[in-house]
Amino acid sequence: MAERGVVVDHTTVWRWCQKYGPAIYHRLRGKLKYTTTTWHMDETYVRVAGRWVYLFRAVDSHGMHRSANRSSTSRKLKQKR
Repeated sequence: MAERGVVVDHTTVWRWCQKYGPAIYHRLRGKLKYTTTTWHMDETYVRVAGRWVYLFRAVDSHGMHRSANRSSTSRKLKQKR
């Protein structure tokens, strides 16, 4: 605020946070990504084109696939075919 030449007391900023914070939270709630610490790992071997391939997936408690290198792994499998 000082950059724009407006003098504001710190309590005024605190009151704005109290007043507009919940409204901003409700507007952004659907756009925020969920974070969770609970996830399950499924892993197995399957036969693809006569070769055994290691297959895995990680799923969090919301049912979302959580694999950091999922795209790179699928890219590697496509290159081997």
